Amino acid sequence: MCAAPMYFDQETCKMYEIRFHETSMVQSNDCIFAIHAAYMPFIYMVQILIYNSSSFELRRITMVLLFMMVAPSVIMPCLLWCGLNEYGVWLDYFYMVSFFKICCTFTKYSKQNFHNYRQKSTAGWNIWYNFLEFTEGFLSLVQIVLDSYMKGGR
Repeated sequence: MCAAPMYFDQETCKMYEIRFHETSMVQSNDCIFAIHAAYMPFIYMVQILIYNSSSFELRRITMVLLFMMVAPSVIMPCLLWCGLNEYGVWLDYFYMVSFFKICCTFTKYSKQNFHNYRQKSTAGWNIWYNFLEFTEGFLSLVQIVLDSYMKGGR
């Protein structure tokens, strides 16, 4: 989710330039990918909470992870708007939110892994979704390498 403010908000771009001494290379496709990458796993997590889960433990872990993501996402902007967090800047907030994708992915795959372990089978599991997710991650890394090459290898 760090990509959208880096693309649309000039103040965030200036913060990036001050901190890293270079301009951001975020493009529109980065914003679309970031929105998809943030909200789709969030929908999966909500589905784990709503629909019958194979384990109460897994539902409880999902609730804890969801709370650990929602609480800072709400509290930190309030502190920044009120001026109570003198060391934090919006750039740090966007970085924090971007790391939540890891928690979402962990939760998404842990449910399937737990189910497969209990059933001692992978029946009903479709590998193509994992191939698509791996491909999007790989292509994202390729874009980072190409962007770095275009900037002069920094």
